[in-house]
Amino acid sequence: MRVVKVIGGNRVGDVKPGVPYAAMRLLIYLLIFLLFLLGVTEQIEIYFLA
Repeated sequence: MRVVKVIGGNRVGDVKPGVPYAAMRLLIYLLIFLLFLLGVTEQIEIYFLA
């Protein structure tokens, strides 16, 4: 019955808020990954320059 309610539109308000949170989590993970890559590349550059 829950699936029918979601399709019917009664629970759309309950379902939609989960999507932005998932997107935010993905963006945060991507930012952390990019920062990690930048830190690694900086260390490699320092290693090669030294």
